[in-house]
Amino acid sequence: MRKKIGTIFIPGLESLLDSKIIHEDSILTEIQSWAESESIPMLSPVSSYLMASLVRWLGVKSYIELGTGAGYSLLGLGIRSNRILNIATVDRNLNQSEKVEAFWKQAKMKFNHTITFYRMNILDGMREAKYYPEDYEMVFVDCDKITYPNLLDELLQRSRTKRSVIKYILFDNVLWHGRILNEEANKPSDKAMQVFWKKIEELDLIKTILPSGDGMLLLEL
Repeated sequence: MRKKIGTIFIPGLESLLDSKIIHEDSILTEIQSWAESESIPMLSPVSSYLMASLVRWLGVKSYIELGTGAGYSLLGLGIRSNRILNIATVDRNLNQSEKVEAFWKQAKMKFNHTITFYRMNILDGMREAKYYPEDYEMVFVDCDKITYPNLLDELLQRSRTKRSVIKYILFDNVLWHGRILNEEANKPSDKAMQVFWKKIEELDLIKTILPSGDGMLLLEL
């Protein structure tokens, strides 16, 4: 997601990298303009390309996004995928989600993916069985950082059930604007990310840090 303060890059480098990505679709440019005008966090263009590439490289056929945001990564995935996907996205912001769905319908002529929009609190909805992330091969997490430790626990628990087809969990913003280096950072989100990383370090899984945007972490289950 775009950072309001702080960055892991030297000044100007992130903007330069993003400028090298050519938006091959006008809808992506429109989404970016909307997100910037409304101050809606969105995945950087470089990270969006990387995420869509991972889905292609890993042969993922079903994908759920926890945190729809401005829909930039969602539409980017739909446009760039080389296979038909079963997609779901979850977000509690009704107005933003409806706007993203309108963008999706506008772009629908370009692909044949199936998609479900869930409009609810991500963690509560999962715990109340209003949607099932374990039905999707890849889970992409890009939402409120305070929920990251609990989401990690929930997703790992669900990945161990018989019905689960989860193969990969991809988290965004794991470098948290570089604030994970500051032991004195004490905002609720800072403390949550500290707990998140302690849990990650204890996992006996293949873990890959991707230094794109604000940092991405891929867990292979």
